[in-house]
Amino acid sequence: MNPADKRLNELLDKWQASLELHLKYATLDEQTYRKVQPWPPHDRPSRWIVELGLQKVKQLKQQLAG
Repeated sequence: MNPADKRLNELLDKWQASLELHLKYATLDEQTYRKVQPWPPHDRPSRWIVELGLQKVKQLKQQLAG
């Protein structure tokens, strides 16, 4: 794996970890979610968007490996 591919793989790993964490947050009610961290004001992402992002990052990792 060349250095650019290695860096891309590292970024995809971080993105995947973040998306998996957001899937856990998606199960929390609003009050509990707001207590997890001092979030800036924002709309919570829909679960299907997070799942789609996770699916896409896995596809990208497969393409990079293949």
